[in-house]
Amino acid sequence: METLVIVIAAEGWGLQAVANALESSHQVSLVDDRYLEVSQATSSAYVCVMDPQEDGLFEDWPEALIPKGPFAAFSVDYRDPLLMESIVREISAKATTVIDTNFGDVVSGGEFIARIDRDNPRWEWWHWPHDIDDSFA
Repeated sequence: METLVIVIAAEGWGLQAVANALESSHQVSLVDDRYLEVSQATSSAYVCVMDPQEDGLFEDWPEALIPKGPFAAFSVDYRDPLLMESIVREISAKATTVIDTNFGDVVSGGEFIARIDRDNPRWEWWHWPHDIDDSFA
């Protein structure tokens, strides 16, 4: 399972607000008031509230993308990048977001969506770029 971070630069975003934002296009369940299970077709992802200070979230972020006002941060564990893209799409349509792919990219939600929609070949944000030199193998 991989993890992506969604930061929502707005007030009032907790797990219930995320559930409300996703329920029109995903199956959403609040589990033990601790995390959301978000499903679509045969894939699931798990959304948890993050503590940005404790998790050192902004240590490697560009200063311009760190929210200056109220925000909420969520880690999302996923297996299916397409499900993750639909989650980012839904939330970013309702609030200003910043996405940390955990693979070297920190971009606005708008930029994330634009890149997956336009890049050809497809932007494979869910893994490190592969420039493997296997000549020593």
